[in-house]
Amino acid sequence: GGAFLLSSLDDALGSGGNVNQVPEVGNYSVELPGSSSTTGGLRTWQEAGISAADATRIQNAANRTGQEITVIGSRANGTATVASDWDYILSGNSAQRHSAASSLPKGTGGGELYNPGIDLWQSYNSNAPGYTVLDISKPYVIFRPQ
Repeated sequence: GGAFLLSSLDDALGSGGNVNQVPEVGNYSVELPGSSSTTGGLRTWQEAGISAADATRIQNAANRTGQEITVIGSRANGTATVASDWDYILSGNSAQRHSAASSLPKGTGGGELYNPGIDLWQSYNSNAPGYTVLDISKPYVIFRPQ
């Protein structure tokens, strides 16, 4: 998939120092062929309109659980409202995903029955429930563990 195309992005761009510095949190800006900030494709958390506090929470969850966390849907589109739920694709195994879920930002509307305000998808096991493949033609923001 397209997400793995960028696996050495940290090496290419340089990490820029302290992981706790908010300007560096998930701040990856690489244009894939056919993508732009007005249509689909990879964007930074700033381009998506995600707050620094929420970006820090997501980055901390990625770091702590050792998995990529991809924001999709209205939060990546920049069209979210206050009530919008958060849609994530998590790359880790079941234990990693469950560990991250409790600390990720949630909205006040939508979401899963047992986890209001958040929809979790996984890219770890194609035979397990909730499996999805990232659609790189739509906006997304990737937080990689550091």
